[in-house]
Amino acid sequence: MLMRSTSSGSGCGPGWAGKLILVFAAVLCSSQALAFQAQIRDVSATDFLQRSESIFRGRLISSESFVPAGGGTILTRHRFAVSRWVKGAGNRTIELIEYGGQVGQQTLSVSHQARYRSDQDYLVFSKVDGLGYRRTLGGPWGALPLISGNDGEAMVRLPGLHPLRNGLGAESAQLLLVKLDEFIGQLGNLMESLPHEAK
Repeated sequence: MLMRSTSSGSGCGPGWAGKLILVFAAVLCSSQALAFQAQIRDVSATDFLQRSESIFRGRLISSESFVPAGGGTILTRHRFAVSRWVKGAGNRTIELIEYGGQVGQQTLSVSHQARYRSDQDYLVFSKVDGLGYRRTLGGPWGALPLISGNDGEAMVRLPGLHPLRNGLGAESAQLLLVKLDEFIGQLGNLMESLPHEAK
């Protein structure tokens, strides 16, 4: 995970010092995030589903970057309107917290993070990390954008090398498009093979 901070100022003045402090804070506060991302590498489809504490279809309705009250790294709060719960249950809205964002002139960019766009529907896989933040599981792997097919049905875009591809019998590294209802049905079949406490 690569972090980059920018702010006003140049040379070794206050702007430079502010950048250095922010980078140190990001490294310290994001160590849990690094471990969290590393855990989902080279996992099987069932492992990925087992680590997903909730799966839902939702539309991003707002995003807001902030610094926690106690200080630390910049975070971004994404708020979704949920139209369907696939795993777990909850309210009609849910918030995810991701590392990085922009507050004033301070920007923190984090690689391998989920990237969300307003008014876009997603199938989201999430889990609470070691710092207590509900985050997207596996960065972009856990944020699958939905598109409208030729017949108007919602479809899932599943990127190459995604761990769920093996569970669906799709070995190719090419982008895979699957009808949402069909995809959710396949997820349901896979989840039936999980230990009872992980369902």
